[in-house]
Amino acid sequence: MNSTAASTTSAVRRNPLVKQFVLENDRPSKISHLNFGMLSATDMMRMSEVPIHSKDLFIMPTREPAPNGVLDKRLGVSNKSDDCETCHQKLTDCVGHFGYIQLELPVFHIGYIKATIEILQNICKSCSRVLLGGDVRESFLRRMKDPTADALKKINTRKRISLLCKKVVRCPHCDAINGTVRKIASPTLKIIHEKFRAKSAHDMRTVFVAQFAQAQAANSDLTNALLSKAQEDLSPVVVQELFERIPDQDCALLWLNAFAGRPEKLVMNAMLVPPVCIRPSVAMDVGSGSNEDDLTVKLQEIIQVTLTSPVLYIYIYISTKIYHILDEFMNF
Repeated sequence: MNSTAASTTSAVRRNPLVKQFVLENDRPSKISHLNFGMLSATDMMRMSEVPIHSKDLFIMPTREPAPNGVLDKRLGVSNKSDDCETCHQKLTDCVGHFGYIQLELPVFHIGYIKATIEILQNICKSCSRVLLGGDVRESFLRRMKDPTADALKKINTRKRISLLCKKVVRCPHCDAINGTVRKIASPTLKIIHEKFRAKSAHDMRTVFVAQFAQAQAANSDLTNALLSKAQEDLSPVVVQELFERIPDQDCALLWLNAFAGRPEKLVMNAMLVPPVCIRPSVAMDVGSGSNEDDLTVKLQEIIQVTLTSPVLYIYIYISTKIYHILDEFMNF
């Protein structure tokens, strides 16, 4: 019995997928430091109990929370009579558990949009290097890595780096042309790169406009005057690829921690689903449904868009008319 129990225990310990209980320790401990950083999609998955990918809230007619839905009982419960399916505790003892939604495409984080634009203004949009070279780069790198420098000094140094980078037209590393990066007014977060404004970019604009020749032949409204206003669109996919190529040594110039704060984490590939107990589902009269929290409704909408995206890819690929695509999206 003892040998069997010991072998079973060791097997459980060796399995990285099995979560171990943290034993309470009454001995005083000293916290050496706190490391603040941004969560990657992998971090969100590791701290979550269940993936959320169902747009259904309940299974009818029993009105049980739908598995892998935003009210899944593995996220906790909001009813005093139910048991959490993760910790098997009642509402009074269960603190709730997180889930995650895997996004079909990366999206900008509205809380990080200012930092995202500032980094884009400081790096080359071709090679992803910070737009400083030679002795100037080394001088600022020493200042940002100086362990004796306080936060105020690093803030001032970071501002000087940003001002110098915004004035650079030709990348000192790959000689690519860089222009102004800014957010434009639109219903969604949209960032553009005005790389063709410089006089030296005239030849590049000619090549850029020539790419639309086939589209102009099919659409008479697409005039040269309209194309002259076209700029490079920095979509979340493009921005994430640029950020992933930023070398670790350049992160210091951007005042980022290469270990806990890589810039690609500013763009979201997944999002956390908070526990049910902080967005309770309030049951109405018998048979009349329930009143859902605004956060629950918004999460359900996000899942609906995520589920619709692969279908839209197919329709766009086969050149379906835009009104058919919109109709499919609304009726999904």
